[in-house]
Amino acid sequence: MATQLMEQILSRENMMKAYKKVKAKKGAAGVDGISTEDIKAYLVENWERIKEEILERKYTPQPVLRVEIPKPDGTMRKLGIPSVMDPSHRTSDCSGHNTYSGTALQRV
Repeated sequence: MATQLMEQILSRENMMKAYKKVKAKKGAAGVDGISTEDIKAYLVENWERIKEEILERKYTPQPVLRVEIPKPDGTMRKLGIPSVMDPSHRTSDCSGHNTYSGTALQRV
C-alpha cells in the first residue's frame, strides 16, 4: 500500500520535473547504457512497471560503477557513475526524502 508521500513523489507531474532536471544536466549514458536522450522513450515504455516495483518495495537500484579520475595534485578521486534511471528517481525527491536510499558500489 502506497503512502501519500510516495504517491506524490511518483506522480506524473513530479517525475516530469525530475526528467527535465536530469536531461538539463546533459550527462553521458549511465551503466545501464541508456542516455539522457533516450530516457523519455524508456520511461514511456517501462514507467508503470517501475512505479509498481517502487510502490511494492521490489525495485532494486542498478549498481553504481566506481571509477577513479586523476586530480590536479596527482591523487585519484573516486567517482560513482549511476544508471540514468536512478538519478531520475532521486531527483523526484519531495520534501527532502529520496524514493529509496543507497546503491551498491562495484569495486574498481
